[in-house]
Amino acid sequence: MPHTSNSVSRTLWSLLLFTLCSQLVIMWALPYADSSEPRYAAIAQIMAQSNDWITPWFSPDVPFWGKPPLSFWAQALSFKVFGINEFTGRLPSWLVNIAITALIMHGTRCIMQLQPHLTRAQSYTPLLAAVIYNTMCLAFSNAGAVLTDPYLNLGLSLSMVALLQQAAQPSKAWGWAFFVGLSIGMLSKGPLALVFCFAPLVLLAFFRRRFVLNLLRRLPWISGTLLFCALSLPWYILAELKTPGFLNYFLIGEHISRFLVPGWQGDLYGTAHKAPLGSIWISLFPATFPWGLLSLFLLIKAWRKHGLRAFMSLPTGSLYLFILALFPAIFFTAAGNILWTYLLPGLAPLAILTAYYCPSINRPMQRIVAASTALVPMAGLVLAGLSLHDVTITKTERPIVQEFLARATPSDTLYFVSKPTFSARFYSQERTASIDPAVFNSNDEAAAPRFVVIANDNTQTLKTITDQHYTAIAHSKRYQLFMRSQP
Repeated sequence: MPHTSNSVSRTLWSLLLFTLCSQLVIMWALPYADSSEPRYAAIAQIMAQSNDWITPWFSPDVPFWGKPPLSFWAQALSFKVFGINEFTGRLPSWLVNIAITALIMHGTRCIMQLQPHLTRAQSYTPLLAAVIYNTMCLAFSNAGAVLTDPYLNLGLSLSMVALLQQAAQPSKAWGWAFFVGLSIGMLSKGPLALVFCFAPLVLLAFFRRRFVLNLLRRLPWISGTLLFCALSLPWYILAELKTPGFLNYFLIGEHISRFLVPGWQGDLYGTAHKAPLGSIWISLFPATFPWGLLSLFLLIKAWRKHGLRAFMSLPTGSLYLFILALFPAIFFTAAGNILWTYLLPGLAPLAILTAYYCPSINRPMQRIVAASTALVPMAGLVLAGLSLHDVTITKTERPIVQEFLARATPSDTLYFVSKPTFSARFYSQERTASIDPAVFNSNDEAAAPRFVVIANDNTQTLKTITDQHYTAIAHSKRYQLFMRSQP
């Protein structure tokens, strides 16, 4: 048995290293594709260049009230230290993912300590949990993504593991870590982090009230609350003082209207993602692929054998993780505006549960585990390779901006016959602007721009511009770049 366990551990370490290295390759190869990544990268770029560390700016003259600044701080700092490019923008999130991976392994050890009577957990179980998490589709795609979600996930994972540690072996340091996790969540997504931390405990209390009360008594509430306030509140106060109106938009608009009002029209920075109520559950399959299938199999197997008792008789630690894993889907069931990234906080507890209850891995099963683990990383590497070969694979204007910068003078602007895309804004370092297509129907030669970008489906303007001394010099998936020659 020790020999088999060592062999499985070596295999899992190899798979985890392969997955993490695959993420680095993809971070380098893939361009920022509209709209989320380049939007947040552009905000971090402005922060790095302006040295304004209080207010994130959507554009040089429009404050961004949609998210707290933690992710922008990390990305802007990376830009200032290592330069502005895709890899340096994504590096902080990859490091955050490393921290989450370490927390998952420690959380798994805590569960094994809390529930030692279950013999199916092996010495390699914490490592298996780390591999499962990193190779779930949503977790893999967010590792190294310029988004706010990885930072929320870090905060919630830290608070979750701190509670598991307090349940297994109380520690004042881990008690404070619980409140640090809440602060990370508050500075990455806002009060939603508090809901995602405490609401599962309320649900758990319906089944294991004494356990929850005893657990909460082990937390240093006075010093922890002071620590939380010291870390979280100063930025919120400074942000409201600097740009009045922030708190109203952020607390009411982003935390209530966005989720409860389908097709919410109050979004100042994008388009609300309208979806049928309950559709967040459909997103569980792609988000957890391929390991969600194993989780479902284990759940069905337990249900068929024990029925409702399979749930009611779960050890308290497992029940807590089960609630945490499903809580994002439960919470957003009635939401009208959703993204699959909202499920990310449930993947760490799901990975721990799946690894803990996974059957022992023998030599023949190692090949199956390796093949399952490689599915998502290999798909990511293939996509990265294709994007290097074909610029139209992803929705990015990087090739257009690169051609523009190669030919432009410092005074030139890249004009869009539409709203400039976020990727164009980022790659050009805010040298974009909109232009009215009526300009091309006038006889005013001075008003005609030197460089103009037109969407492929704007056939009328494309026809007009080709008759006015413009030549197509570059293209992307959605746009063409034209340069004006002298008549």
